[in-house]
Amino acid sequence: MSTAATWGSGGAAVGAATGAALAALAARRRAQGRPATVLAWTPWHGEVADPEQLRRRGIRPLDPGVALDALVRAATGADDEVAVADVDWPVFGSAFTAVRPAPLLRGVSDAEAVTDAAAPAGETDPARALRDRLAAVPADDRRRILLDLVRAQAATVLGHAGPGAVEPDRDFLELGFDSLTALELRDALRQETGAELSATLLFDHPTPEALAGHLLGAILGGQAAAAPAGTATPEGAGGLLGGLFREPKARADAAGYAELLVKLAQFRPSFTGPADLTRPAAILRLADGPATPVVCCCTMSLLSGAHEYARLAAGLRGRRDVWALPNPGFGVGEELPADLDALLRVHVDTVLRAVGPGGFVLAGHSGGAMVANLLAAELDRRGRAPAAVVLMDTYPPGSEVLGGWTSQLLDGMVERDSAYTPMDDHRATAWAGYLPLFLDWQPTPMAAPTLLVRAGEPLGEWTGEPGGWRSVWPYPHETRDAAGDHFTMVGERGPELAVTVDDWLAERGL
Repeated sequence: MSTAATWGSGGAAVGAATGAALAALAARRRAQGRPATVLAWTPWHGEVADPEQLRRRGIRPLDPGVALDALVRAATGADDEVAVADVDWPVFGSAFTAVRPAPLLRGVSDAEAVTDAAAPAGETDPARALRDRLAAVPADDRRRILLDLVRAQAATVLGHAGPGAVEPDRDFLELGFDSLTALELRDALRQETGAELSATLLFDHPTPEALAGHLLGAILGGQAAAAPAGTATPEGAGGLLGGLFREPKARADAAGYAELLVKLAQFRPSFTGPADLTRPAAILRLADGPATPVVCCCTMSLLSGAHEYARLAAGLRGRRDVWALPNPGFGVGEELPADLDALLRVHVDTVLRAVGPGGFVLAGHSGGAMVANLLAAELDRRGRAPAAVVLMDTYPPGSEVLGGWTSQLLDGMVERDSAYTPMDDHRATAWAGYLPLFLDWQPTPMAAPTLLVRAGEPLGEWTGEPGGWRSVWPYPHETRDAAGDHFTMVGERGPELAVTVDDWLAERGL
C-alpha cells in the first residue's frame, strides 16, 4: 500500500484512507491470532511522472530490487507494519517538522540528527524575527520584504536557482504551480510567518504581489497591509452547499443533491453575451512557447478551473503557449450563461482576444472536451476554425461506462478538492447551472483534424467487453492512449500527456 497512510500526503486522501483500512484489517486478523503484515512503499522508479516533486520533499523513487527485497524480509520478519522508503533525511526531516515536532520520527537516528542540527542554541523563531524586522522598518519597505520572501520561497518550491524567475505580477498558475506545490508554498510561508494561512491561499491571492499584501495584513494587522482592492477573499465565498458535497449523505444521493442545486442555480444572475458580464471573462496563460498555441477548455465539474491543466501545461512550457479557458460562473460575483449559445458567444470572444489573428488548437478533457467540440464548430461557422482539436477522455452524458463509475468519479472529486478548488456555494451552484446546458449534448462534426486521447487505465471495475470502457468519438479522428486513468492522465501523468499531444501536433506542423 502507499505510505500516504504512514505519514500523510497532499492529494492522496483516497490512498491514505485505503491504507488505514488495510492496516485496521491486519490488526483485526492479528487480534484473532492470524498472521498479517502491512507493507507500505513510496513510489518505485518509473511509477511517477515527475520524480522531482518527490525529491523536493526528500523522497527518492525506490529501486525495484530494494523494494522486492523489503517485501521478502517483511513477509519473513516479525514486524506488524513496515514502511519502505529511500529518504533524503536532511530534506525530508526539515519539511516534515517545519510546523511542529513529529513524534513519528522519534527513534529514527538519521531523522533525529537532522532535526537536532536544525535547532541552534536558543532556537531562533523565524516568525518572531520576521515580525521584529517588519516593525523596525518604514511602512513602505514592509511589502517589499514580504514580496522578497514570497518570491524566494516560491523559487525554492519550483526548483529555480533564485527568486528572479518568479515575476511579482504573474499568476502562480502561470509561474508553474499546481495544487500540490501551492500547498507546499503555503506550508513554507506558514513556517516563516507564523500566520494561519488557508488551504486556498494561492487561489485567493493569485500573484506574489497580492500574496505579499495579504501576508502583511495577516502578520501586522489588516491596516498594515493596505492591500489593493480585490486581493482578499471576495465577500460571499464559502457557505454550506459546496461543503455538503463532502458529506456521505450527499454523495449517496447524488441525484437529489444535484436536483436541489439546479433549482438554486436558477436564481443566480445570468448573461446572454459579453456585454452582460460585470467583468471580462477570464482566460489564463499557463505556459509560453513558439509553436501553435493550445487553448484548453475547462470542465463544468466541481473541480472546474484553470488549475485542471497546470501539469499538462508544465510539459509544454517552452514549446507553445497554453491557455486555460474557464467557464464563467464558478467565481464569486460571476454570472452564469443563460443558455448554451450565450456561453459560446462569450468563449468565442475570449479565445479570439487571446490568440489574435494566428492559428490555434482547441483542447478539452472530460466535460471540457464537450465545450471544445461545440466551440470548434461555432468558430468554424464564423470563419475562424481551429487548426486542430484534441479531445481527452470524453464520454457523452448518460454514458453507461461513467454511470457504472459514479462512486469513483465522486471520490475522485473529493480527493482532488485542493488549493485551487474551494468548495463554496458559487462553485456548487455553477456546476448545477451547467448540468441542464449539456444534458442533451451530442458530438458535433468538426472540420479540424482531431485527436482523441484515451485513458490507458479504467477508473473503476469493468466487467464488459475488453476495452469497452474506453472513450470513443463517432467522427473522423486519430487515437492515442495516455498513461493513467480519467483523472490522473491530466493530473499526476500530465507531463506525459503533454508529450503525446505535442508530438501529434508537431507531426502536423503545428
